Amino acid sequence: MLKTCDPEKAKAELIGKPANEANIEQARVASGAERVRVIKPDMMVTLEFVESRLNVDVDEDGNIRDLRCG
Repeated sequence: MLKTCDPEKAKAELIGKPANEANIEQARVASGAERVRVIKPDMMVTLEFVESRLNVDVDEDGNIRDLRCG
């Protein structure tokens, strides 16, 4: 059974923090996601929806801008 992802559990603590390995893993664990995809500004990504994947949107400075599943 695939885990479901809930980004709200990680947002309050991680939005605005650096998108380093430790913070990304903390976001993955807190959200319950199986996988993580870091999305940088202007980066092309596929549009397939993966319920158990956490998308970490990063700003130009390398900080976490948003967390969402899919």
